[in-house]
Amino acid sequence: MTTVSLNNIVKRFGNLEVVHSINLEIQDSEFIVLVGPSGCGKSTTLRMIAGLEEISDGEIKIGDRVVNNIPPKDRNVAMVFQNYALYPHMNVFNNMSFGLRLKKTPKDEIQERVTKAAKILNIESLLERKPSELSGGQRQRVAMGRAIVRNPEIFLFDEPLSNLDAKLRTQMRVEIKQLHQRVNNTIIYVTHDQVEAMTLGDRIVVMRDGYIEQVGNPIELFQNPVNTFVAGFIGNPPMNLIDAEVISEGKGLALSLMGDLQIPIPERPDMKIKTGQKVVMGLRTEDINLNAEDQTINAEWIYDASIDVTEPLGSETYAHLDFGGNKIIGRCEGRTILRAKDNVKITLNLEHLHIFDAESTNSVY
Repeated sequence: MTTVSLNNIVKRFGNLEVVHSINLEIQDSEFIVLVGPSGCGKSTTLRMIAGLEEISDGEIKIGDRVVNNIPPKDRNVAMVFQNYALYPHMNVFNNMSFGLRLKKTPKDEIQERVTKAAKILNIESLLERKPSELSGGQRQRVAMGRAIVRNPEIFLFDEPLSNLDAKLRTQMRVEIKQLHQRVNNTIIYVTHDQVEAMTLGDRIVVMRDGYIEQVGNPIELFQNPVNTFVAGFIGNPPMNLIDAEVISEGKGLALSLMGDLQIPIPERPDMKIKTGQKVVMGLRTEDINLNAEDQTINAEWIYDASIDVTEPLGSETYAHLDFGGNKIIGRCEGRTILRAKDNVKITLNLEHLHIFDAESTNSVY
């Protein structure tokens, strides 16, 4: 079994600590994604697992081996880089087989491994071409093939799709997921793109400033973010976050927003909020629905808003709204005609309401 354990991992560059005592258990055959903004420590963490960066403190285990002092070539991991890292003077076959030839692998075995990897990646017809004769997507497949032929225990991907155009990124996401289903190895994948993280990962590790903010499967992170950072990072568009204050309303509690808006708080058994508390209200875009033509929507919580900007996407339309001076994004069915400055009715699905403490930013509801 190829598990990976990070135990209190710290990385310092001189006096600057960039990764702060992180702990993570990665299971055998798991596809795990490290995601976060630039500079959050995700690539540094990946490079420490690969052995390309020394750890300052802590312990890394691959399977039952502590690999802190084991060189990269002996860790049985294969890394796919952002810039492909192909040798320009070699054809595809020689690029894929280079590592095997260094290890003096028999020619028949090299031929078998390269042919098998090329078939998996659908690049059999490209084996005689040079990298300069390939598209970006084809080069990335070659880089993946070079990793596959080594039969590693772990695949490490460092933002492999960031140099590709949007359509090709979507295609390559599917191919990487299919690759995992075929080879069933442990994969650790780094990206700053939360769409890649959501679509690829069995679990996602959200990082910020060298710390792990939350670990969970994509739906868990989307539905139950632990703080405003995760809420605003996971989801496209991100969660709407609005400053508010908790007030009493009748026998219950409500949120007071700018513009004299009051949003009732549905009763829950695990509520950790109190009157007068400064909070941040959170609602996903899909929980703010609008219809400019139908003013008789059957819903409990209906409010007025005006449209600033629309984003028609075909199947749905996102509307940037002025909600009593609060800026939010709502959505409606794509065939609805919306115009800037239109006044609309919006409905809020408060069953999916999130509330975060304003000071700690942690979820309290």
